[in-house]
Amino acid sequence: MLAKTPWGISKQWYFNRLKLKHCYWFYLAHKPLCHPFQHDLIKIGHCYICRSCSWVYIAMTTIIVAYYLSDLYNIYITPDLIWTYTLTISLYTLILSFPKLYHYCSRAFRDVIRFSLGLTIGLNLLLWLTIPSVKVLMLTSVLLISRYYYPRLRQSQSPDVCQHCPEYNQTQICSGFRQQAQAIRCYEQQATEYLLATAYQPLIKTKNQSRFNQTNK
Repeated sequence: MLAKTPWGISKQWYFNRLKLKHCYWFYLAHKPLCHPFQHDLIKIGHCYICRSCSWVYIAMTTIIVAYYLSDLYNIYITPDLIWTYTLTISLYTLILSFPKLYHYCSRAFRDVIRFSLGLTIGLNLLLWLTIPSVKVLMLTSVLLISRYYYPRLRQSQSPDVCQHCPEYNQTQICSGFRQQAQAIRCYEQQATEYLLATAYQPLIKTKNQSRFNQTNK
């Protein structure tokens, strides 16, 4: 058991809370905060959120709410109809999310594609709750393969926006990550001061120690 902090919580939880305190405002941004990426971000107060992920979560929430309301008001939706919607939206999403096509889509149309991705995920989960079958497994497998393959294909084909930035060859941290780096430094400084004050030594396992523990189980 880890030693307790003055607040009665474990030190690991304290460090997680401390990191969240300093980094929560950009934790869900998934992008640099500079001008070329502003259209990919949503700013709420002083927090930055990934625009694409926001539409995915909104769509998934829509499916959950719609399913709850249909059950609440006794609206019966046949499993075959759910399968038809899921297959249609999944094909639409897979085709338009292909990197060569997605690259030429406007930001507004990308929002529609990401919303359809959220619908696809939500409907797929709904299928597993209603009619788990081989065809649902096949569709899920295709979606998981595309989830693995598409980002790698996009990275290999899309030009790096940062290479055209005037700050690219500078030695200091660029403006897109400067604020995040400052927040992380504040977290590291406060965490280090706490470690020095309490003489706490976190357990760090090396690869050799992990292998030794596994062989001796």
